[in-house]
Amino acid sequence: MDCGCPTCVGIECGYSRNCRYPQPPAGPIHMPLTDAACRGAKPDPSGKPRKLPDGGGLLLFVSPSGGRLWRMRYRFEGKEKMLSFGAYPDVKLADARALRDKAKRALAEGRDPGANAKAALTGPCRGYVRSRGAGMDQGSVGNVVARPQRPHLVTL
Repeated sequence: MDCGCPTCVGIECGYSRNCRYPQPPAGPIHMPLTDAACRGAKPDPSGKPRKLPDGGGLLLFVSPSGGRLWRMRYRFEGKEKMLSFGAYPDVKLADARALRDKAKRALAEGRDPGANAKAALTGPCRGYVRSRGAGMDQGSVGNVVARPQRPHLVTL
């Protein structure tokens, strides 16, 4: 690839160390989201969900139905995971960034930020089973405790 540098003209330099021109960026450059961009986020006309990145793993997920949810992608112990922070009008951009930073601190300390959310969910589910468990069979009790509904706002 000819970069146009006077020392590399006509040869395949591949952006070597000798080239005076800087290397191109590795991937697409995304600017951080603004509040106006979050307000104006519309669903994709093709019916696919849109993911608008903000940086540091935080993204605004726009569902085909028009819902806007804050999500954060991260890796813990070699597995890719996703953490939800809530819906956009309820959780503002600055709040979502603060929650992302809090989750990043937990990752830096070696803790899984999603584990706190899961633990917070099982408590209310067990209370529901205790109050209504008399008429439930064991399979239903296991389903209620094992697969609780996701909350709208995760506290880390």
